[in-house]
Amino acid sequence: MTHCTHRGIATFLAGLLLWTSSTLASAQEDIPLSFPGEITGTITLNGCSASDVRIQLRATPLVHDLREPKFNNRNSNHRARQGVRRTQVIRAEQTGDRSFVFQFSGLRNADVYRIGIKTIPAPGHRYPPNPCGDLIWEGLSASMALAGGPPLDISGTTTPGSLRVFNAPPDSAQRRWPGRWARRWSRAGAFDFTDPAGSTPQIRWTPPPGVSQGMMQIALERFDRNLNDDNCAAPEGQIYQGGVDISDLIEQRDGSYLLPAVDLSEVIVPPTGEGTIATELPQDALPEDLPVLQLATVTEGEYQKILLGKPLYVRVVPVANNTPACNLSESGIPPWVILALIDALDITPAPPLVDDITIGAAPFYLGPVIYNWPNHDHLCMRTTKSHELKSLFFGGTVLDSAAAKWEGLSFGQTISANNFFCWKTSNDSGGFDPIGAITEIVGGVLSPFEWVINGISGVWASVKKFAVNAVADGLNQLGIPCDPTCKSVLTTGLEIGMVAAGLPPSLPNFDELKQQGLDYIASQVASQTGLPNTVTDWAVNNGYKALASEFTGQISKARESGFPGVDWAVWDGGIEPATLSLRVQRSALGLAPTALYIPSNAVYSSSTVPLPKVFVDENGQPGADYLNLNIALVPNLSGWQQPGPTVLEIWGQQIQIDPTQQQIVVSQKNYWRTTILQNGCVPFAVNRNFQLPGFSPWLGYDTLASYPGVPVLMRTNVPHFGVGLLDGIQFCQP
Repeated sequence: MTHCTHRGIATFLAGLLLWTSSTLASAQEDIPLSFPGEITGTITLNGCSASDVRIQLRATPLVHDLREPKFNNRNSNHRARQGVRRTQVIRAEQTGDRSFVFQFSGLRNADVYRIGIKTIPAPGHRYPPNPCGDLIWEGLSASMALAGGPPLDISGTTTPGSLRVFNAPPDSAQRRWPGRWARRWSRAGAFDFTDPAGSTPQIRWTPPPGVSQGMMQIALERFDRNLNDDNCAAPEGQIYQGGVDISDLIEQRDGSYLLPAVDLSEVIVPPTGEGTIATELPQDALPEDLPVLQLATVTEGEYQKILLGKPLYVRVVPVANNTPACNLSESGIPPWVILALIDALDITPAPPLVDDITIGAAPFYLGPVIYNWPNHDHLCMRTTKSHELKSLFFGGTVLDSAAAKWEGLSFGQTISANNFFCWKTSNDSGGFDPIGAITEIVGGVLSPFEWVINGISGVWASVKKFAVNAVADGLNQLGIPCDPTCKSVLTTGLEIGMVAAGLPPSLPNFDELKQQGLDYIASQVASQTGLPNTVTDWAVNNGYKALASEFTGQISKARESGFPGVDWAVWDGGIEPATLSLRVQRSALGLAPTALYIPSNAVYSSSTVPLPKVFVDENGQPGADYLNLNIALVPNLSGWQQPGPTVLEIWGQQIQIDPTQQQIVVSQKNYWRTTILQNGCVPFAVNRNFQLPGFSPWLGYDTLASYPGVPVLMRTNVPHFGVGLLDGIQFCQP
C-alpha cells in the first residue's frame, strides 16, 4: 500500500466523508433522553458573553420524502402522530452569562436531523462585525442529532486575534503543481527541509486588543481545544516554545506583526541528525571539519511521520501581565496554523547506495470507479455486514427504510454486505454553520489549499485515534502484557503503516483494502525498534501479521455509521480508488531508509511508498526477501477551485450563503471525473528514492526506472478495469 505526501494523503477520499466522518453519541440506559419528537440541549460560549449575541438553530431532516415500504397507508395517521419531516428554525434562550438552552418540538421521533447554528449581534451592536467573531462550534458529531435522543451539549469558542502563514512554496513545487497555491496569507502552509527559505515559514500574528506579548509554540499534535493550564504551557507533542514581544517587531499595514523566523530544520532533529549547533564543548575546541551531532528533538517514529506528511501545528498564546491566557471560558482558544512538508525533488542525485531492490513482477493497475451518487441532494452509505431490515415500529431506523427503498426490499428481508444505498436529503445551509464538521483548520470557510491540508490533518487525527484504541483493545484481547511505552511503539508502527498504506478508517471499503495491505502494515509494526520481549516473543510464535490483523480487526469493529444503534453501514463518498499492485524484492538490507516514488500525472498525485526495514513472510515472520504492495492512487486536485457563495436577496438586503461541505466535496468529485474524461491516457513510472544519513531528510535519489512512462487507460465505470504494466507496451495512445 502507499503513502501519499501532502499533495494527497487520502485527502480526496477523506474530504468526501468529512462532513460525516465522526460518530454520534449512542443513547445509553443511564443517559437521560429528550421527550419523543424533541431535540433539546445547552449551548456554552467560551471567550464571549451571551448578552452580545442571539443564537438561532435549524433542524433539517437527514432523509427527505421517504416512504416506508409496507406501512405507507394514506388513510392512517401514524405519520401525523410521529411528526412531519420538515425543517424547523428556533431561537436559543439565554440562561446565564455564557449559556443558552434550546428545544425543538414536533419532530418525527427516532429520525436523524442535521443541526445548523447561526449567531447574530444582540440589539445595540452594529453589524458587522459580530462581537463574538468566528466561533468554533463543537459537541455534535457530523452536525447530526436524534429526535428523542440524548440532550445535546454544544460549545462555541472564540479565537482571539489571528495567525496566518505566508503560503509561498519553493519554486520547484510551483513548477510541478501550477495553480495549486496562490501567494497569500493563509491558515495552512507548506515547508521544505531542502530549501533554506522553505524551512523557515513566514508567520504573522494579530494579537487581541490590549495584548503585546505572546508564547509561540510548535507541536506535532493538534492543540487540545479544552484549554487548561497544563495543555497550554506544555501541549502534547511540543517541540518548540519561544516568547514574542510586539515591541521588538515591525507592525504591518493590517495591524499584524511578522513573528521571528524559526528554522524548522533546527527544530525538527531526528535521532541521527547532524547540525551546526554546538554541544556543551566550546566551539573552538572542536575540529573545523567535524560535524556536530545535534541533540534529537523528535523520535525516529515521529520523524518518519513528518516525512510521510504529518503536519505541524503552530500557535501563539496571548500573555497579559506575565500570565498566559489559558482560561478557556474567559479567553477562548488561540488560533493556530498548520504546516505540511513538501518533498523537493528537483535536486542533483547522489551516488546510489548498496541497496539491492528490484520490482519482481510487472505492476498491475486497477482503475477507479466513480458513482453518480452521492450528489448535491443525495447522501449514501455502504453496508459492512448483512442486516435484517426493520420498520421504525419494530426497532428499525430511518436507515433501514432508506436501504429498503433503494434496494427494493421489504422489511424482514436481509440486505447483504458491501451494498451501496442512497437517499434524498437537503444540502441548503441557509447560512447556518455546521457543528463539529471541520475539525482541524479553525474559523471560516476554507480555501482549496486549506481543504487539502485540512483533509491531511483529519486523516492523521483519525488514524491516530483508531490506532491508539486498536492497540489497547487488541493487546487486551490477546493477553499480551504491554506498558505505555510499549503501546506507544506499537501505535507508531500501526499509525505509520495505515497512513503509508492509504487506509484511513473512513474508507467505505476499508475491510477489503486492509486485507490487501496487511503484509505492509505487519512489516511496519515489525520494523519498529523498542518492542519488549513479551511482544516480540508473541509475534515470533504467532506472527506479526496476526498482530497487525488483530489491530486492524479492532478498527473494523470501532468503525460506526454515526447513527445510534447502526453498526452495519458506513458513509460512502461514491469512489472506489484506483490501485497499483507490485512486488518489491530485496536481496540485502539497505544501508538507509528506502522508498518507492510514483511521479504525479494529470489524474493522480504523486505517491511515496516508504519500504519498511523488515519484510514479513506469509506467516507473518520477519526475514522475507519480498513484500507485496497495493498502492492506493490519490486523485490530483491541483486545479480544483471551491464553488463560490450563493447570493440571496432578503427584504432588500443581499446575503451571501457559503457552499455547504456536501456541495464542496461533490464539486471535488465532479472535478476529478472531468479530469479523467479529459485525460483518458496517462503515463506511470515507478522510481526509487532513498534517504542519506545526515541532517536534511531527502538529499539524493537513485532512479529504479522499472516501468517509466507507460500510458494507461483510465476507466471510471463499473467494474474495475485491470491491466498489467509491461515496460514499453502502450495500452492507449497518449
